Amino acid sequence: MSTQADLEKLIAQASEDTSFAQKDFDAQKRMQEADDRSNIGKIIIWAFVCLIAAIIFYIIVTGLVLLFAEDEQRFQLAPVELMVQVLSSVMLPIVTLVLGYYFAKDK
Repeated sequence: MSTQADLEKLIAQASEDTSFAQKDFDAQKRMQEADDRSNIGKIIIWAFVCLIAAIIFYIIVTGLVLLFAEDEQRFQLAPVELMVQVLSSVMLPIVTLVLGYYFAKDK
């Protein structure tokens, strides 16, 4: 009989150990997902900031070039308009969707 009791005790202990391991695994998985969302969020935000900085730099350089340009060249701002359009129509919705998806996923 003591063998049966020992066996049941070992089974109960193994079951308890398994539940602790599962809880630990779930906690590690949640932490990894949070880290992944944080990294993705950082990448997207930095891409947006870098794009804005590039546009501002390009506008400043173009403005300086156009300052010394002849009159007929002053109105050729198509590249600046294109970069602003890319920023507003492509990058901003991507930032909004990615950040909204990853940070609303927990709820």
